[in-house]
Amino acid sequence: MKKVLYLYLMLGIMVVNNSCQKNDMPLYLPGDMIHGSLHACRNGDDWVASGWAKRYQTDRNFFHVRGNTFTDYGALREDFIISYIPLKKGKYAIDGDENSIYANTGHLYSYYGTFADDGDVAGDIYYLRKHPKSCIEITHLDTLTNKVEGEFEVYLEVEAPKRGEQNADKLCFKRGRFSVDID
Repeated sequence: MKKVLYLYLMLGIMVVNNSCQKNDMPLYLPGDMIHGSLHACRNGDDWVASGWAKRYQTDRNFFHVRGNTFTDYGALREDFIISYIPLKKGKYAIDGDENSIYANTGHLYSYYGTFADDGDVAGDIYYLRKHPKSCIEITHLDTLTNKVEGEFEVYLEVEAPKRGEQNADKLCFKRGRFSVDID
C-alpha cells in the first residue's frame, strides 16, 4: 500500500512540475474577438487575447497568427505573434532567430511585446528562447472561408534590461490554441 501511495505522490509531483509555473505577469482583457481568439496557459495563468491571421504579401503560402490584449479603456498592452507558418495542416517547430520575423528564413519565429501609456509606448520585448517543445500545429484550415485553427507552445525570454518590473523574465505559453480569420 505504501508503494502505491508513493507512486501517486511522485506522479502528482511530476504533473505539477510539468505545468506552467505561476508568475505574477499582469493579465489584461482580450478586447473584441471579432476575427478570432488565442487562449493559453501563460506562466500559470489563463491568458486570452483577440486574434487574427494574415498572409504575407511576398509569399502567400505563409502567414502569421497574432494576439493582442488591452486595458479596460482600450489601450494596447500585449502583442504576441507566431510568424512564417506554412499555409497547410501540420505540426511545425518554432526555431528561427530574431531575423526570421522580418524575412522568410524558412524558420518559424515567435515574438511578444508589452506596451504602456495609451498603447503607443513600447515596453518589454520578448524573443524566442530555443526550446525543443516550441511548436505550432495547424489542425484546421479552410481557405474558402479563410479560417484557421490550431495549437501552440512557445517559450520566450525578455530582452535585457527589463523595463517593466511587473513583467516576468521568461514567458511560457503552454496548451495554447487559436481560432482566427485569415486576412
